[in-house]
Amino acid sequence: MVAKQVADLLTFTRGLLLIFFPWLAVTGGQESLSLAAMLLISNWTGDVFDGALARRSRIRYDSWIGDHDLEIDIAVALGLLIYTIATGYVQLTVGAIYILIWAMYFWRIRASMMAARVAGVPSPRSDMAAAKASSSTNLPAPSMAESRVDSL
Repeated sequence: MVAKQVADLLTFTRGLLLIFFPWLAVTGGQESLSLAAMLLISNWTGDVFDGALARRSRIRYDSWIGDHDLEIDIAVALGLLIYTIATGYVQLTVGAIYILIWAMYFWRIRASMMAARVAGVPSPRSDMAAAKASSSTNLPAPSMAESRVDSL
């Protein structure tokens, strides 16, 4: 197993906390806070190590899990929010407002990225993928065509 696969496995297991945190709230209640805190600290630690492992891997390739690391982090945060609401540490209205604010933020970011694509601006991920594929910087070739500027 290469380091990238270990990193993906670590990221996948961190993603399972989306399901585990709400389950822990239902089965353990407020008494499970110390376990939830230990899981959160181990999640943060795993997040640090999975990125480092993926970058150190001898074999370079993109994987679905690696490409969605941020989404998995957000999912874990959502699971933790559900835990804090279900155990009474956060009021339901406060949690709902928090989720609504972030949903509007991500909707706005997505809409602006789609508008940029329509305008012809490449997405940041495609630029990063192109940079990874090339070991040197490719500069545009100078044009040999005649250019003419019409004056008013």
